[in-house]
Amino acid sequence: MLSIAARYASSLFQKAKEKNQIEEVMKDLEQFIKLLEKNKNIAEIWNSLSIPSFDKEEIILKKIELLEITKKFLKLILLKKRQKLLPKIFYYYKLMYNNQNKILEVDIKTAFQINNQELEKIIKTIEEKLSIKIKIKNIHVDKEILGGIVLMSDNLVLDLSVKKDLDKLLKNVEEVINNKLSSIKILS
Repeated sequence: MLSIAARYASSLFQKAKEKNQIEEVMKDLEQFIKLLEKNKNIAEIWNSLSIPSFDKEEIILKKIELLEITKKFLKLILLKKRQKLLPKIFYYYKLMYNNQNKILEVDIKTAFQINNQELEKIIKTIEEKLSIKIKIKNIHVDKEILGGIVLMSDNLVLDLSVKKDLDKLLKNVEEVINNKLSSIKILS
């Protein structure tokens, strides 16, 4: 069963799809959430349970430029007193958008600092092999992977590291040794 935030996101996504405004609505939501993150006063008003929805609409929504579909959705959120769910709703909406557009947002681990040209070449190769578009959120240097690259998203890990290959090789060697040892008969 989908969470409340996922159901709201799904409903908004379907409405935006009908109006052919999926990307625009995503940009609106992203802009609005950034506004709440940057402006603590607006965030306090938005999240306050003591300020009526109508007043919040007047104070916040009428003062910023958003698509009509986004404004109606935010009004609904206020009316249902679900405004604290907005970041989660955006998260699920973005997942649907990325899924529809075959976009994978990833954090990347490399064993050493990698230049942009090398990274672009690696990413392009992976994109072609998997038929997806990769968006990089963060890049971390992790010397423990020894070499190669590891891509991590919310629900996928693509480990192309030297460490993984070495671990696999060691496991295979260990299995061969164990098989050989178990096949040796002890003579008495």
